[in-house]
Amino acid sequence: MFLKAKSKAFESYKHYEAWIKVHHNPSSIACLGSDRGGEFLDGEFTTYLWEAGTVRHLNVHDSP
Repeated sequence: MFLKAKSKAFESYKHYEAWIKVHHNPSSIACLGSDRGGEFLDGEFTTYLWEAGTVRHLNVHDSP
């Protein structure tokens, strides 16, 4: 999904998570890959992932 602003990343993730749970029926998303962008490192986003049991995997800086 394309976002108009990076600030919409957390909201978009919650919609994606809900879609996954409806269509694939997992108990939770186990891992989320991130490019170390600030929109993915926000405190609220981090807390949400921790409470859901989702591990965040941060990519190495300047790698594809």
